[in-house]
Amino acid sequence: MKCGMQLLISTVMLLCSPVLALRAAPSPETPKNGRTITLEQAYDRALASEQSILKAYIEIRKAKLQQWSSLTPVFPSITATVSKSKSGSSSYTPAGGSGDTSYSFSGTTHSHSDSVSPGINYRQTLLDFTVIPGWRQARLNTHESRLTYQHTVRTVLYDLARAYYDVLKQKQILTVSRESLKLAEAQLDIAQKRANAGEALRSDVLNARVTVETNRQFMIEAENTLASSLSTLSKILNLPWDFEYQVVDPPNYPQDVPAYSKLLQRAMTSREDLQALALVIDKNLEGRKKVLAQYAPSVAAEANAFIENTNGTTSSRQSSWNASIYVEIPISTGGQREIDLRNSVYLIDQARLDYESQAKTVEQEVKDSWLNVRTQKAYIQSLTVQVEAARQAYEDIQNQYKAGTSTSIEVLAALNSLNESRRDLAGRIYDYQVALRQLEASIGVFQDSRVRKLNTR
Repeated sequence: MKCGMQLLISTVMLLCSPVLALRAAPSPETPKNGRTITLEQAYDRALASEQSILKAYIEIRKAKLQQWSSLTPVFPSITATVSKSKSGSSSYTPAGGSGDTSYSFSGTTHSHSDSVSPGINYRQTLLDFTVIPGWRQARLNTHESRLTYQHTVRTVLYDLARAYYDVLKQKQILTVSRESLKLAEAQLDIAQKRANAGEALRSDVLNARVTVETNRQFMIEAENTLASSLSTLSKILNLPWDFEYQVVDPPNYPQDVPAYSKLLQRAMTSREDLQALALVIDKNLEGRKKVLAQYAPSVAAEANAFIENTNGTTSSRQSSWNASIYVEIPISTGGQREIDLRNSVYLIDQARLDYESQAKTVEQEVKDSWLNVRTQKAYIQSLTVQVEAARQAYEDIQNQYKAGTSTSIEVLAALNSLNESRRDLAGRIYDYQVALRQLEASIGVFQDSRVRKLNTR
C-alpha cells in the first residue's frame, strides 16, 4: 500500500514537471536588429514561442493528469483524525445533612478530565466497474489532445508561411511599383520635352503627369501594405513591433501535384482534426459504458482505529478498532442515471454528425486547394507571356511616339498595361508557392517532419 501511494505521488509529480518547465522556460532569444530571418528559422521560433502551440501542449499534460486521475478510485484512501475534549465538574455537600436548610457546606468535590483521541481511517475500493471505462475515456482524451496539438502546430506553421510569403510578395510589388513610377516619370519627361519643342500638346504632359501620380499612389499603398504584412509576421514570431529584419526567398516547392483522388484519400487518413473527431465518438461510447457501469454493485473495505487518552482526576487509556467489507448496490438515484444514459446516446449521435460534417469540410478544402494550385500555375504561365508582350508593345509605341507616329494616350495605355501585368505577375508567383503549401496543409502533411519530431519529444 505504501509503495502504491509513493508510485502515485511520483507519477503525478513527473507529469507536472513538463508543465512547470514549460512555464519556467525563457522565451526564445530575440534576433539582432537588422538580421535576416529565413523561413526555416521562422518555423523554429514560432514552435518555441507561439502561444496557441504552447497552450495545446499544456492541454496534453492536463489530459495525462486526468488519465491518472481516473485511476485514483482504486488507490487506498487514508484519513487521520485527532480530537481533543476537556470537561470538569464540582459537587457540594450541606453541613446539616439532607434536611438542613442552612447555606453552610461541609465539603466540596471537584473533578476534571482532558481527553485526546487520535484515529486513522483506511478505505480501499475492491471492485468498481466504472474505473475501466473511465480510464479508457481519459486515455482517448489524451490521444485527442495530442492530435489537436499536432493540428495546431500545422495550422500555425502554415499561417506563418503564408504571412512570410505575403511579406515577400509585398516587397516584390513595391519594387515593381517603384520601377513603374520611374517609367512614368521618364514618359513625363519625354512628353514635356516634346511639348517644349512644339511637337506635342499640353494635354500629353497633363496625361503623363496623371499617370505619374497614379503610380505614386500605387507605390505608397504598396509601402503601407508591406508595413502591415511585416507587423502580422512579427506578431506570429513574437517580435517587438519596432524590430527590423529582412526575409529571403525560400527554395521553391516541388510542383508535381498528384491526382485529386489520391490527395483526398491521404487527407482522410492524415488530417488530425478529423482523427480527433473520430476519437470523440469512441470517447462518448466509453462514457456510455461508464454510465451503464453505475448500475453494477461496488465493493469496498474499510478499517478504523482509535486511541483515547484521558488525563485528569482519573487517568485511562482505551483503544478500539473495527474493519468491514461492504457492498453497495444502487437501486434508485431519482432517475439521474437514466438521464445520463439518454444524454450519452445524444452525445454519440452528435459526435458522429460532427465527424461527417468535418469530413465534408475536409473534402471541400482539398478540392479548393487543388484547384487553386492549378489556377495559380495557369495564371503565372499566362502572365509571363502577357508581361513580355506588354513590355514589347510599350517599347514599340514609345519609339513611335518619339517619332511622332503615335499618341500620348496610346503610350500611357501601354505603360499602364505593362505596370498592371508586372504587379499581377509578381503577386501570383508568391501566391503559387502559398497555394502549394496550402494543398499540403489541407491533406494534413504540411511540415510533417517537424510535427513528427515534436510528437516524439
